[in-house]
Amino acid sequence: MAGIRRVVGATAIAATVVAGCSEVRGTADDSARQSTAVVQPSGTAAARPGGAHVTRTGTRNPTQAAADRSDATPATAGHGKCVDPASPVVANALASLGPWYLSHDEPVPFVTLNAMPDAVGSCPDLMWLVATIQGGTASSAKQLLFFDRRGILRPATAGYTVYPNVVRSGPTDVWASYMWGGVATCCPTEGPVVVHFSLRGREVRQDRAVPEGATSPKQVRPPATTAPRPTATPRPTATRPTPTHPPSAEPQSSTTAPR
Repeated sequence: MAGIRRVVGATAIAATVVAGCSEVRGTADDSARQSTAVVQPSGTAAARPGGAHVTRTGTRNPTQAAADRSDATPATAGHGKCVDPASPVVANALASLGPWYLSHDEPVPFVTLNAMPDAVGSCPDLMWLVATIQGGTASSAKQLLFFDRRGILRPATAGYTVYPNVVRSGPTDVWASYMWGGVATCCPTEGPVVVHFSLRGREVRQDRAVPEGATSPKQVRPPATTAPRPTATPRPTATRPTPTHPPSAEPQSSTTAPR
């Protein structure tokens, strides 16, 4: 009986060892399969059994993603301000408005009248600037411009306005009032009408149209050029022909010569 017990015990121990080896082998095989798995890069098609493919969505451009971060310094920034009139981005936006031609046909550039006062580090997503003509008055042509962290978005209106005024702004919103009417140089009599502009992606939307009376068509009149007057051709001097008279016959003597 003792011999039988020893044989049965040895058989059980052997079975346990074999089972343990199988478990270790299975774990090692799984680890090997996991270590050899191919990781598909973002934006590529991963193969599936049966020939099916799944396209993964690619990541955003790193430069654009960095520019859109809420803590990124805007392209319009300079001298500690979110919108610096001296920055190249703002200067190019002002130049895109084109010159204004006064009555004497001399081109006048657009310059910054006022810009949002926020400092770098607290810049909103939607930024603004009001431009006017150099040396202008309260009734001169103006334009409200919108920017995001990458640069210019669009002007508020297609034409120029005279009395735009930003009355309130937030991270992605700007409220501007418009007035019009009155005499040519002052004192608007119509309005104000407040228009709400909001940023959606890189699109500036508005809740209503700016009243037609508050805008004027964009001036595209080129400077007048003074063409040289053609030189007048002198008229030929009329000369009267000198009359030609036949030679007069010598007068015959009334006396008879002596024979």
